[in-house]
Amino acid sequence: MTDPESHPELWDAVFRLPPRQRAAIALRYYEDLPVGQVADVLGCPAGTVKSLVSRGIAQLRRELIAESASELVA
Repeated sequence: MTDPESHPELWDAVFRLPPRQRAAIALRYYEDLPVGQVADVLGCPAGTVKSLVSRGIAQLRRELIAESASELVA
C-alpha cells in the first residue's frame, strides 16, 4: 500500500471499510503479512482472509471509480 499522505482519497476509502475488511487489507498489504499470518492475527481461517481482502478491494475500487467519475462530471 501507499503512504497515507500521498493518497488521502485511498486512505479515506480504506477507513470507511468495515473493521475486519480494513484490518485484513492493512495487515496483508500495508504490513505485508502472508495470508496465513493475517489469519492468525484475526483468528480466522485463511479462506476468510482471502474473502475479506477480495471484498474490501472490490469496495475500494467501486468507491474510487465513483469518486473519479464524479470529479470528471463536476
